[in-house]
Amino acid sequence: NYFFFLNWFSWAEIKFHSILSLNENTKSSPEILVFNQGRSEMYISENISKNIYVYKFDDKNEKFFLKDTIQTFSKQINSIDVCKKHNLLIYSIEDFSNYGKIIIYDLKENNVIKIITVGHTPDMIKVNRNCTKILVANEGEEISNGIINPPGSLSIIDILHKQKGNIKIKYDELF
Repeated sequence: NYFFFLNWFSWAEIKFHSILSLNENTKSSPEILVFNQGRSEMYISENISKNIYVYKFDDKNEKFFLKDTIQTFSKQINSIDVCKKHNLLIYSIEDFSNYGKIIIYDLKENNVIKIITVGHTPDMIKVNRNCTKILVANEGEEISNGIINPPGSLSIIDILHKQKGNIKIKYDELF
């Protein structure tokens, strides 16, 4: 299968490869994916196992292969984005409390370097191009069939400084 799309500057050709398949014997629910072109990696969240699968593209064989599995230990993975400048994978989870968490994972060191508690149901993450800000839309969806309906909010996380194994941030919540 081939697909052609108009790039801002030129035409490009993409060949589709089946990475995860769903069948009766497999319990798999790929949810969200993001591609990190600088590392030739794709990150796919899967909400049955609660993992993020890291697939690496092999240029020689023109195929993706499973490189790593990141265990999130969460109730649900809601969003993923990548900070290419600092080699960070940033994802939002719903934990077992009423608030959500933003996890900053160092792709070079293969470990979590920061956990930030944010508003209710962090559903969308966007990292700016310079990797200085992380924007989080917290939906505030109802909990327990409408018994609790928390307010929505916007979280702004400033990445002030990153050095090996550590990150310094500033956090604001709006609304």
